Amino acid sequence: MLRGYQQAGIDEIRASFVAGIRRVCYVAPCGAGKGHMVAWMANTAADNGNRGLFLIHRRELLEQIREDIGRDHPLIMLKTVQSCRNIAEPRLIISDEFHHGTAASWRKIFDRFPAANVVGL
Repeated sequence: MLRGYQQAGIDEIRASFVAGIRRVCYVAPCGAGKGHMVAWMANTAADNGNRGLFLIHRRELLEQIREDIGRDHPLIMLKTVQSCRNIAEPRLIISDEFHHGTAASWRKIFDRFPAANVVGL
């Protein structure tokens, strides 16, 4: 269950996508439950038949996010930036630690999937 401010954040992200904005940066402080928001977005995308990619920069965060998502689903890909070779095209890319998003390795992924909606955290 999402808290009110988390649902409001997701609603704002969705409204941005509906308005044609493909890349959105969502900022919230530590402890705000961004992991729960990510899990909700990934699960909702998968439940609607859309492939989702969650990018992280450290392997340690992978298990934390996997626990938040709570299930393995063939449409949800949890990947480090370094392991994003030969992946199916996602409809939604969620990127943790988005301040890394301007690095060449991250840009290469975003540029490879121009049709994907991107949420940076």
